Amino acid sequence: MSLYQTRSDTPADKLEIQVRNGGPTPVTVQRARLDSARLAAPAVWDEPVEILAGAAVDLKVDLPRPICGAPGAERVMLAVDGTDLVLDAPDTLGQVAAYAEQACFEQEVDSTAVIRVRGVTDTGMRVVTDPGRAAIGDLDTTILFAPRDPGALAAPAGDRTRVREVRLRPNRCEAHALAEDKQGTAFGVAVTLPDGRSGTYALQVGPRVRAGLYSLYARLCGLA
Repeated sequence: MSLYQTRSDTPADKLEIQVRNGGPTPVTVQRARLDSARLAAPAVWDEPVEILAGAAVDLKVDLPRPICGAPGAERVMLAVDGTDLVLDAPDTLGQVAAYAEQACFEQEVDSTAVIRVRGVTDTGMRVVTDPGRAAIGDLDTTILFAPRDPGALAAPAGDRTRVREVRLRPNRCEAHALAEDKQGTAFGVAVTLPDGRSGTYALQVGPRVRAGLYSLYARLCGLA
């Protein structure tokens, strides 16, 4: 038993529960439930899956909201061939802890600041910023895009609400990068909270903005 996140799991708040069958015969997992002091509710897989002898399967689950500041110890309850088992589930890469830490940081940013994409333009995107008591810093590069001015969203604490024009250029022009994209529209923004803690805030975009950014990338790269 182990826990991990793939590159595409991270922005979607999902997790893989990997179950390996070290025995000589196939087994069927009817249900898996991840319990963690860091999570407000269990993460549940509820579909039978057969695991061949010596093989492993990854059960993808949605991560519930975190409990901020809670210590961690993850366990998984498995229903296997009609028998309930409770097993320790090592978070060897620390990804459950990282999820909880990041999600809690973003909750604190949301409690004082507004950073919201309003729409896509011919040259990039339009973003509303209101730092409140926080300070907004640089905008990160993604797999698909790089900001022409990383400081386009920068604003000190107490600054007024503004609509910012963020001009983008392709980070690389590759058709397969667009076709296989997982995080190309997941922009990170540096934010410093009122207590001095700094981190990266995930600038969320909805389906319409994501589609607009993909169209912009294709046009800028001559792929459209």
